[in-house]
Amino acid sequence: MAPLPCCYSSFPLLHPGRNFICLQLTRVAILAALWLQPPVWLFFVIIFLWGVNMGITTTLVRTVVQELAPEAHRAKILSIFLFSFMASAPLSSLMLGTLVEYTNPMTALLPGIPISIAIFVLGLYATGFGPSDRLRSQPRSIDHPYKETLRIWYSPLDAPSPCDKVP
Repeated sequence: MAPLPCCYSSFPLLHPGRNFICLQLTRVAILAALWLQPPVWLFFVIIFLWGVNMGITTTLVRTVVQELAPEAHRAKILSIFLFSFMASAPLSSLMLGTLVEYTNPMTALLPGIPISIAIFVLGLYATGFGPSDRLRSQPRSIDHPYKETLRIWYSPLDAPSPCDKVP
């Protein structure tokens, strides 16, 4: 019998972009709940949910970037992608630190709300995630130079399972 993580990892995500944009709405709810200054026990629950949300979205974004990058340039693309996160950290810390200095610490949560809403709206527009798209029984066909790489995202039943190889 195969270990559970092996079986779980054999189910690729059908629409990772949709998962990402839906997580933006949960982030808006989490930030709004924190801004309301809940009791301490609820604060810790919300912080835990925020960590889960950020862990999933960060992993999802890195995975999609790795899958979509051509194999010959994958390391370069991922290094630039991760470097942009590291390079933007001091700038965002400076901006939020200045905001907190002149207001209060809870105000630092507020910029994340419109940013997450903007990502959600742009994601809806970019993916065509609407009523007609949800009614489709089959994933849409794609015409992309990396169609074989993208295939695992759009047809999970065709993807090979590591569990099949375990005796």
